[in-house]
Amino acid sequence: MHVAASSPDRPGPAAIAAPAEPADPALSKVATFKSFVRWSAVVFLLRVGGTALTYVTYILLARWMGAAELGNYVFAFSACMVVSSLTTLGYPASAVRFVRQAAARDQRDEVAGFLKRGNQLSFIASIVAMLGGLAFLWWRQGTGGMDGALALAFVGVPLFAILQLHSSYAQSISNFTAAFLPSNFLRQLFLLLIVVAWQLLWGGLSASLVMLFTVAMLPFLLLGQHVYIDRGLKPLRKGASPTYRTWFWTRTSLELQLLVLFTTYFQEMSLTIAGFFLPSEDMAVYSACFRTANLISFGLYAINAILSPQASHLIANKNAAGLQSLVARATQLRFWPSLAAVAVLVVAGQQILHVFGPDFARGQLTLVILGVSQLVIAAAGPVTQILTLSGHQTQSLLAFAISLVATLALNALLLPLFGMLGGAVASLLVTLIWNLWLHRIVVRHVGITPSVLSLRHCFSGGGKTAMPGSAP
Repeated sequence: MHVAASSPDRPGPAAIAAPAEPADPALSKVATFKSFVRWSAVVFLLRVGGTALTYVTYILLARWMGAAELGNYVFAFSACMVVSSLTTLGYPASAVRFVRQAAARDQRDEVAGFLKRGNQLSFIASIVAMLGGLAFLWWRQGTGGMDGALALAFVGVPLFAILQLHSSYAQSISNFTAAFLPSNFLRQLFLLLIVVAWQLLWGGLSASLVMLFTVAMLPFLLLGQHVYIDRGLKPLRKGASPTYRTWFWTRTSLELQLLVLFTTYFQEMSLTIAGFFLPSEDMAVYSACFRTANLISFGLYAINAILSPQASHLIANKNAAGLQSLVARATQLRFWPSLAAVAVLVVAGQQILHVFGPDFARGQLTLVILGVSQLVIAAAGPVTQILTLSGHQTQSLLAFAISLVATLALNALLLPLFGMLGGAVASLLVTLIWNLWLHRIVVRHVGITPSVLSLRHCFSGGGKTAMPGSAP
């Protein structure tokens, strides 16, 4: 049985009611696919807009405050994003699974409990991380010599953690506007406007000043997001008395934390590690290469965001045939545009990087290698989403644990020897490791083929074939 995505702006009672059986499965399949493509396009456009704004901002920062200051900002911002992600304890990654499936069963008490407990634990962890980070900087550098950009980055940790958590709550109820507009578009737009206005009026931009702008706008974004999300969550919490499965939720979420680092914050994690080995100027070039290569990833991210709620429903109903068809279509939408994008990087990568400044063009080979890493992710299919939603994330723990060790070891080995080129090679090798490993797990435990080789399954999911380990 295929289910069309619910309205993203009004996830009312329909969001928690069991969907009606369609009169015509063939028409339902077409409608589902159209809805999938339509909302993929909406999220895609938000990602395109946000990524374009960020890209323009980095170009202007590179030209206005120089590569060294840009490198310092990149290190501080990347560290902030990694630490804030860790302090969410993986709850954003598990929200789609737990909230969506509990809502489908009309378990309002469990939905209310999950939302409340996620907020509480993330707030405590992020405050501890902020205070610990500031104390460490004070101990190492003293008050007068404290790195202003890094200090502000730690101040921003709780705010970014809340933004990540609430965006995932919105996504879990298919409220894609609230999920992606504040974090993937408005934040980037406001930063660009503030940077341009400051430069035109006063000039003298620095890493610390830009980090201050980045953090200062977050309370306003969070307030608007909260008001918008609260309207969508009210039907789920109405009359609910929160029940808690704290240990189970937290254990599952923590299992997903490694997954989040590699699928959402791999760029920030890599740049944070590189910050300990590369000079500031090289950090700026390496960041430009990463951001250019990751233009490919926003398309993958958009498709995955729309895939998750529909895949969650199919998995809950043990519909392997429908899941295979949905995933096959998603993978084709991921792979072919990614292949074309890598070809563009090979042909015009040097010219693209030159926009940041003449010195940035030396990163072309690094750029191409990072682009190939994105192509590997696209070709493997949405393996992480499938494992998460099907509850097989435990089987992926070893893969991500080894990949994390490999990330640290390869970067520590290759960055001092080959600079940013070594870092790019390390990223490609690690990407190959975890994608091939997770693809094998999906085939074995979920019973579908998620890779680009699954083209023949795109429109063959009419029957309801039971998933492995379930009764037909």
